[in-house]
Amino acid sequence: MNKRSLTILLIADTHGNHDRVQVPTEKIDVLIHAGDLSKMGKTEHLKSYDQWTTQIATRCNLFVSGNHEKRKLRLKTRKWIKKTLPNNIFLRNDEYTIDDLVIWGSPYRPLKSYKKLIPKKAQILVCHSPPYLYNDLTYNYKERGLKGIYKGIESNNINKEPRIYVCGHVHEGYGIIYEPELNCWIINCCVVGNERNPIYLKAIYNEEYNYYDFEFPEKFNSLIAEGEKRKPFKKKKKKFFKK
Repeated sequence: MNKRSLTILLIADTHGNHDRVQVPTEKIDVLIHAGDLSKMGKTEHLKSYDQWTTQIATRCNLFVSGNHEKRKLRLKTRKWIKKTLPNNIFLRNDEYTIDDLVIWGSPYRPLKSYKKLIPKKAQILVCHSPPYLYNDLTYNYKERGLKGIYKGIESNNINKEPRIYVCGHVHEGYGIIYEPELNCWIINCCVVGNERNPIYLKAIYNEEYNYYDFEFPEKFNSLIAEGEKRKPFKKKKKKFFKK
């Protein structure tokens, strides 16, 4: 394979059921997990996931913490995390570079402004929660998206280079949205065991512009929607009548 071409597998919300994921037959270079590897941060789930990933990607395995791991991994040192998941790289407001492709990851709810956190050169952003108003509406009409991430992406991508935003958390939000104003694909890759197919794509280096372009297999065309930012959901106010 051309070293300037990478096949990337995206998953989230496996909740300890990673062994049920329907892994594609294509050779995978990079595996990215957007959080909730486990149920309530159980150590046995983390160790089992780490062992499972040795059979998936040939180059590297990256992950961020979800709400199920946020407490445990926040209290643990990086040394403990590395010992528990030796075959994986934990991104906690960190960036990782492979063949000049910069991937940045952040935990469930970072405390700082995204404008300060996101590196300008990062083309793949990974966070457990979706952006506000993009695939973030739950079955009971609660909005679970991050409100600051959109401006963070916008302010750190002045040249409008193609970007990928990888997320999960809202199980009902599985799918791909292309946001033309940001030139960004927002991918909610919740697989929830084997209920949905994991999403994968190809990153191809563009020598003329010195960045990566992204291509999806045709099988995912039905998942892609363009500019599907919705309006905030307005809850009906309860009416109180005077006696």
